[in-house]
Amino acid sequence: AGLTVAYGNIAGVCHEMGDSDAGLAWYARALELDPQQADVCNNFGSALQDKGMLDHAEQLYKRALAIKPAHMQALVNMGNLYRRRGNAAGALSCFRRAVGYHPTCAPARRGMAALC
Repeated sequence: AGLTVAYGNIAGVCHEMGDSDAGLAWYARALELDPQQADVCNNFGSALQDKGMLDHAEQLYKRALAIKPAHMQALVNMGNLYRRRGNAAGALSCFRRAVGYHPTCAPARRGMAALC
C-alpha cells in the first residue's frame, strides 16, 4: 500500500502543478498496484472530472464508494458530477448520504443548498 499511496501523492502534485496528463498516468499506476485504494479512486476520478471525462470519473467514484461507502469526498464529488450533468435527484442523493455519514460536511450542505 505504501507505494500505491506514494504514486497517488505524485499524481496529486502533478495535477496541482498543471500537468494533468502526468497526474492521470500516476493515478493509473497507483490503481494497478492496488485497485482497492478508495482515496486514489476518488482523486483519480476528480482529476478526470476536471478534464471533462465524466463517465470514467463516475466509475471511479462508484468504485471508491464500493470500497468505503462513507467516503465523504467521493460522495461530494459524485454529487457535483451529477449536478453538472443535470441529474438533480442523483446529486441530492449523494449530498444527503454525505451529510448522513458526516453531519458537518459543509461541501455537501452547500451542494444541497445549490439545488434548492
